[in-house]
This record gives sequence, C-alpha cells and structure tokens, in this order.
Amino acid sequence: MSRSLFGLIFAATVAFLLVSAHAQTSTAPIPLAGALNTGSSAAQPMTTDPAQLLALAAQLNGLDGPDVKPWHVKATYETFDNEGKSKTTGTYEEWWVSAKEYKRSYVFPGFSQTDYITEKGLLRSGSPDWLEDAAMRIPLDLFWPMATSFQNYALDSHDQAHLRCVTLRQLVKDDPVFVSVKPGMYCLDADKPALRVKISSDSVYQALYNNLLLFQNHYVARNIQITRGNKPLLSIHVENIESLAAIQETDFIAPADAVRPQGRRIAPAYSGVLLRQDPPIYPVAARALDVHGTVMIQATIRKDGRLRDLHVVSGPPLLQQAALDAVDHWIYKPFLLNGQPTEIETQISVKF
Repeated sequence: MSRSLFGLIFAATVAFLLVSAHAQTSTAPIPLAGALNTGSSAAQPMTTDPAQLLALAAQLNGLDGPDVKPWHVKATYETFDNEGKSKTTGTYEEWWVSAKEYKRSYVFPGFSQTDYITEKGLLRSGSPDWLEDAAMRIPLDLFWPMATSFQNYALDSHDQAHLRCVTLRQLVKDDPVFVSVKPGMYCLDADKPALRVKISSDSVYQALYNNLLLFQNHYVARNIQITRGNKPLLSIHVENIESLAAIQETDFIAPADAVRPQGRRIAPAYSGVLLRQDPPIYPVAARALDVHGTVMIQATIRKDGRLRDLHVVSGPPLLQQAALDAVDHWIYKPFLLNGQPTEIETQISVKF
C-alpha cells in the first residue's frame, strides 16, 4: 500500500470519528460536571508544540500519577462480537488506593469476579477465568488512556472539527514506499488538553471519549466507545466516581476461597509500549495479486518484553507468514504487576 493511499484511508477513519464526536457534542464546549470537581482546575495554557501537548495530556487524562488520591469508580459496560452485535452487558467496579493496593470486580449474568491486588500479589474470588479482551480493556481506557512516552516518533499537529489532533509517525528507513509511516493519533479539545479521540497505530482500533468529568484535577470520560474495524467493540458508561475519604484495609483483604489465577491476559497490544517494531515485508505474491488486509496474531509477551507462542488468529493467508516474521522481532515494555515484570497474553494486529 502506498503512503498516499494509506494517508487517504487514515484520513477517512479520522473523519468518521470526528463526525461522530461532533454529532454528540454539538458546537458547544464540553461541559465539566461541577459536582465532581475536586481540587483545582485542570485548565492550563495550551501549547502549540505537539510533544509538550501530548506530555501535558498524558499527565492530566485518566487516574494515574503521584497526585491521585484514593478513589472508587462504578461503571456499566457492553461488549460486542466480531460482527458488532451485543455480546455481554455488565458492571465494572474498582476501589483504588495505590498501584500496589486496589480491588476491581466484574459482574454480569451468570458471572462474578473480584481481583484483590496488594504487595503480596493478585488473588481472585468468584470465577477464576480470565475475561474476554474487550472487558479487560475497561481499566486501561478509563484510567490509563494515553501512552507516556513519545520518543522515536515524528509528531504533527493540526486542528479539525473543534479538536486539536496530534499524529504520531514512526519513520521506517528500509522500505520508504510501502510501510514508511506507522501513524497513531490523539485528538484533544481545542481549548484544553482533554482527550476526545484515540486511534491505534494500525488504525484498527478507535476510541471516542465523551461527557468529560474533572475529577481530582484529571479528565475522566464518563462515556467511552471503542470500535474495531469500524464495528463496535466496547462501550463504557461511568455511573459513579468519588474520592475515598477513609480507607478500610479489611476491604482489600481477599476472602479465604480466593486463588491465584493461572496465566495472565491483557487487552489488545496497541495499549502496550513498543520498544521495537519491525515493519512487515510485503510478500511479492500478495503485492502482485493486490492482496491487502489485517492479520491478527495471538502471542505471549514474556517478562523481558519479547514474544513467544505466536500463532495466527485470522487474516489473508498470503500475508500471514510475513506478519509472523515481523512480529517475532517486536519488543514490548514489560507489563508490570505490583512493580514486577509479568508474562501476559495478547492479540496483535498487523495491517497490510
């Protein structure tokens, strides 16, 4: 796929999301819920430098950082299957004290699960099974919606549909014609660094953030819609968010029947930080036949950030081996649980 054609497809995806965002918010500024304002205003002068803008947005969106005090969030959610049809409707709830002490629960018909995380590790009561990837995304998209490092990317900013957008472009020297650009995009409010749209580096996943709340001087979206391939994947609605004035340590002690879950999983890999991402080499046969598409790969990210146990989930047969060959060399920033590197399973999408 040529760079120009990729740009057209990417622009069409962005336009679709921005039209949706504009339709839901009209032309008025996004209202911040005064009842949930705790602490000083998050409003800061908006810089025109894209690197500084993303750094500021990463600091102020979600509920992470040294300034965050204990909180409790309750949300309802709905997941969708590969055809975009409703799959599961449930409730997500989290009580957070610190990165090493929190409790989160998932409840839907016929299923109940609560995870207790302390310095001693993870214990689980209720169902021991790992949830589907879409549901596992909920805390990531609610509380950690942005990457924290933007090194090795060229950043381009532009304004569109009342939003200020920053495109991340990873330049590739060895194949400037086909995969010279690996874009991703964050779009913020025009007058404040509040996240409104996020598009993955392969343009497969898109997230739309609406009805923002200002909580503990951080922006939290009350409504989040995530699509995969322009079909709905997950919707989240925050019912309640509050600070925890008093901490009862007994609330974070797992019951006697809690167990340590076997194996670990996480949401799709674009949420992780890639330290090395070799581009796929377009197969000659696929190029001759004009075969395009996305290859989905299941893999395990090891404690050192390298991958193992790769296998194809879906995608055009002529592109599958090229995708595997490329991903086999990728390196991720290790996933940390209680500050320790932990193996996780994930799905990776490679777009041709």
